[in-house]
Amino acid sequence: MTVAVRRVDLDRSKDQGILHHLDPDHFFLLANTAGCYSASEAIRYARLARAAGFNEWVKLEVIGDKDTLLPDSAGLLQATLPLVAEGFKVLAYPNDDILTTLKLEAAGAAPWSSARRGQSCGNGPDQTATSSSRTRLLRTKSNQQ
Repeated sequence: MTVAVRRVDLDRSKDQGILHHLDPDHFFLLANTAGCYSASEAIRYARLARAAGFNEWVKLEVIGDKDTLLPDSAGLLQATLPLVAEGFKVLAYPNDDILTTLKLEAAGAAPWSSARRGQSCGNGPDQTATSSSRTRLLRTKSNQQ
């Protein structure tokens, strides 16, 4: 189960919090840095998740564009390096650029950035959403010119 670290109360002792009801012995909880707009912010939330009792796996997201929510490739790479050095197993969430994916893999992220492998090949379930995001971005940029 993926858990957006920024959006949940990490205090497991509170009965009203979702994590109180999810036993890590029965559920694999994958910390997710969704909603982070910089590498430093994503690193901070990954570390916070680990301190709150999550495992070493993290789905790493760094948003590059607030309108389309497309990833920040440089930010992902910048965040991957220290997290891997600290023992995190990073599942980076890149765009569909194979060069970015290979750079992330070389930096220690899971091979093919497993979080989006199908989409990088152009046949994943999120392909339509990504295509429409790109279309919106292109329309916005052409309207601004």
